[in-house]
Amino acid sequence: MRTTLTIPATRAYISGRHTWGEWEVAMRNSKVFVFLATLGMVVALVGAVPAAASHGDAGKACIVNSIGGPDNPFNIDTAEGAKDAEAKLHVDVEILDAMTETEVIANIDLFLTAGDCDLIIGTGFISGGLLEPFIATNPDQRFALIDFGFGGFYPNVAEVVFRVDQSGFLAGYLAAGLSTTGAVGTFGGIPFPTVTAFMDGYALGVEWYNSVYGTTVEVLGWDPDTQTGLFTFDFQNPAAGRAVAADLYDQGADTVFPVAGPTSFGAWDEAVDRKAAGEEVRVIGVDFDWAGSFGDPDRVILTSVIKDYGPAVFDQIAALVDGSWSAGFGFVDLEGEATDIAPFHYLNSAVPGFLKNDLKDLRAGIIDGTIPTYP
Repeated sequence: MRTTLTIPATRAYISGRHTWGEWEVAMRNSKVFVFLATLGMVVALVGAVPAAASHGDAGKACIVNSIGGPDNPFNIDTAEGAKDAEAKLHVDVEILDAMTETEVIANIDLFLTAGDCDLIIGTGFISGGLLEPFIATNPDQRFALIDFGFGGFYPNVAEVVFRVDQSGFLAGYLAAGLSTTGAVGTFGGIPFPTVTAFMDGYALGVEWYNSVYGTTVEVLGWDPDTQTGLFTFDFQNPAAGRAVAADLYDQGADTVFPVAGPTSFGAWDEAVDRKAAGEEVRVIGVDFDWAGSFGDPDRVILTSVIKDYGPAVFDQIAALVDGSWSAGFGFVDLEGEATDIAPFHYLNSAVPGFLKNDLKDLRAGIIDGTIPTYP
């Protein structure tokens, strides 16, 4: 197994099927630069922070969405979680969308100036990072960060991380079950824990399939034991992702799972062209439901490993309402439906019934803790 692969950065890439702008809107608020502890740690509660204002028993939650506006897939999820909270918890929720980082900053300032937010929630990497100076200078204001965090450094912030190792495990098991070449592949952007968590789960899912069926499907691109594998060292370079995916397909992988933000999109283009040339290859999307968001007329997207901001947002607001909210580090998981694999969409008929049944059993085992999904 090769340990690294560096691809020269070229930012002029435009896909024939989707533009970089489309992908940027959907992906720039990814989690890739989060500096957090490993997913197995318990929530560190550091005490309650006084609310900024009072709105009766329910209170008010204010959401600072990342760039991309209301059509961003993550922002759509956030809006659904907020709507659910308003209906079930009778709480006031206000969301401010933005198309630029400057607008995100302005939205944060608007909420703080108004002074009536019992909880300010930032979603994704962009909003999370831009919130930091405001968090530091407003110690009496409660904040929650979805898919971002500072490792528990601030005592007025709840940090929510997704257990993508669990959903990645399901994707790996599925990929192994469909493999006819005996190999599947994955690669990452930069080897941050929030990237390698996807890859760990994926590789361990393949291993679990092998143990169940006595097969020897190989994972190209990542070794969970040594924590070494393939990385582009770039999250904004679909051309680099395409090159790495091509290399993995050439080595025999028939399904590739890219975990590299916008760079991942190149793997989809590579799969489409190979499918047109007669190869039976597939790709697994990352972060949100690719086929559900963009369609899949070429029938190459097996599934996607998704993060649903909606349940995470709802849980933070619910904790505010019932008085259980606490600052600290925690995670959301498969049980809470905050992460999972997407429907098979156009490839549903290609997934045999026994695999679908296996996935149901695996999901139950992961939730009850009998199936480990990280090294």
